[in-house]
Amino acid sequence: LSNGSLKLLGQNATLSCTAASGGLTHASHMMWLRANGNDIIVDGINFRGNNRSVYGLVAQEQVKVYQPSLTVANCTFRNFYIPASNPYYLNSYNETTAVLSSGPFKNVTIDRCIVQNVSRATMASQSSLTASSAGIVIIGETIGGTYYGPQTTTVSGCYIENITSAVTSQYGNQYNIDCDGLKFFGGNTSGSEYINCRASIYGNHFVNCRGRDIKVQADEVVVR
Repeated sequence: LSNGSLKLLGQNATLSCTAASGGLTHASHMMWLRANGNDIIVDGINFRGNNRSVYGLVAQEQVKVYQPSLTVANCTFRNFYIPASNPYYLNSYNETTAVLSSGPFKNVTIDRCIVQNVSRATMASQSSLTASSAGIVIIGETIGGTYYGPQTTTVSGCYIENITSAVTSQYGNQYNIDCDGLKFFGGNTSGSEYINCRASIYGNHFVNCRGRDIKVQADEVVVR
């Protein structure tokens, strides 16, 4: 987006991924929106990955710090999957995610969304640091050599279910540890010194998230 803001409004509209291009078995993502200081709203759309897409919705700001806002509301995201061998890497993870907000948005709001069935294959050399699956991920970006997380974030009224891996053993197993319902990364400067990225996480429902329901790595966060 280089001029004006974007609002995608669906009255229960459905987008469905049925195949990948370029000879790949899985698409990298269903929708990738890049802001350039412009607001983004996605409301009332159903994303169906059909286990053919690695990511559902990706919204990214890589240029303007704390200028645009992102709102994702009343959407459903179902059936996203990453195979054992794929060309898509982000944040040093072999990761599959239904909703990814990346960059220093002024405000990030994710409200009344349903996320179900996000999983990954067993990796050849699987560990908690090489593969992950997540329902919703909110992270920052490095701009001009400085890392910026989102300034203010609200995640409310969401239902997140079945965030899993191919490992069926006990919860907390090292292969399941990065199967998280919600991951919020404000970022850290060093050690346990976390960047102030104000967030309010409330009224959400988590079912069968094999690692953690919520993972927070930021300062000034309230979870209810």
